[in-house]
Amino acid sequence: MAEILSKQCIILNIDGNDKNEVIKKLVDKLSDAGSIKDRAAFLKDVYDREMIHPTYIGYHIGMPHGRTENVIRTAICYGRLSQPIQWGHDHDEKVNTVVLIAAPKEDNDGHLKIISQLARNLMHEDFRNKLLESNEDEVYTTINSVIALDA
Repeated sequence: MAEILSKQCIILNIDGNDKNEVIKKLVDKLSDAGSIKDRAAFLKDVYDREMIHPTYIGYHIGMPHGRTENVIRTAICYGRLSQPIQWGHDHDEKVNTVVLIAAPKEDNDGHLKIISQLARNLMHEDFRNKLLESNEDEVYTTINSVIALDA
């Protein structure tokens, strides 16, 4: 099974003025890694999902996601922002960390497992701090240690 998070899909110190710009950078990385069939269509899918309900999960974290026919394989892209940006409708919903989850349309519950596994761990301050303070290799190891499709 291909890894869910590749080192290629970790971006530290993203410069972005708004969530759409940050999401685009993460989608570009997933596309470059070969996880996305149609970059523009998947980007629209994620933007459309954000319009329904912003994916701010608390703790300064955004977790946009898309389960569409525009995804080849389930994958995530991690982004740490150089400056917090507004994510949701509430002024308190600023993020410094974004985890983009992409899943193929036929993936009925794999993406939900990933969301659950990540959300459960991101509730813990030590886990969040480790991601915020780590280099690329440490972020890679930390995230991959808590996610698995066959869990």
